[in-house]
Amino acid sequence: MSTLQVHVNSQHQEDAFLWLMTIQDAGSGTTLYAVNNLEDVTSNGKVYTAFPFEVTLPPDDGGTPQSLTVTTVNASRDLIEIIRGTMEPPSVRLDLITSNNPDVIHKTIDFMQVGGVEYDALTVRFDLVSSSAFIRKTQQHTYNQAEFKGLFYGLR
Repeated sequence: MSTLQVHVNSQHQEDAFLWLMTIQDAGSGTTLYAVNNLEDVTSNGKVYTAFPFEVTLPPDDGGTPQSLTVTTVNASRDLIEIIRGTMEPPSVRLDLITSNNPDVIHKTIDFMQVGGVEYDALTVRFDLVSSSAFIRKTQQHTYNQAEFKGLFYGLR
């Protein structure tokens, strides 16, 4: 059993789970480091600034994760400059740590890319979608040989 499983399944918990978020703009090279905590956290030599955000994971329905959402308060001009700065969306990496040992990363979400960004005067929301074509759903309908003969021409 991994230390994360032991930590999650224990009846009494004094340590908190924290998300470390790294937002990077490929165009300008600007990188923001944030942690969903009330005070700054140093993890593996990097200082993550206390920043209110929440991560909404997909439902645990047995399927592959399709997307997740990161919602944060629109409190930093730097964040809006990264969003508006280039034609490409920023890259977002999430690392799950515990407050008692911030140098140990239990889970990392770095295989997703920003699929959409919405912001207003109060909030910023990132939709992270899978960057793998093998995980992403791409087909809306089924195609059969009777209705779409051209697709199955080589199978005759």
